[in-house]
Amino acid sequence: VSENLAGKNHLVLGAAAGLVDPLTGEGIGHAFKSGVLAAQTLNRISGNEGISPELQQYFLKKIRTEIMNKAVQSYRMQQLLSSRFLCGIVFFLLRRTAFRNLFFRLNHIRKKVS
Repeated sequence: VSENLAGKNHLVLGAAAGLVDPLTGEGIGHAFKSGVLAAQTLNRISGNEGISPELQQYFLKKIRTEIMNKAVQSYRMQQLLSSRFLCGIVFFLLRRTAFRNLFFRLNHIRKKVS
């Protein structure tokens, strides 16, 4: 996370901060989350001194832990899913009737539970 996302008089949010999910290309969820984190940060300001260095670090830490860590996981998933080897294995297994039936049964059970 760039230190430029937070300064004495600014916090950079959403797509402007580069907060886009690498797997889906979606950014609205990260925009909302970074807005909430900015609001939490600004609620901690006392007086008219602007955003103190401590609050800037608080905001950056929140961005790292609540958004960027998930983006890293999403990036790794993207890399995994774009692997020709893995796709070959998945397509091979899905052509097998027993595996395909198990896959769809598990997916059906997951939908019932959630």
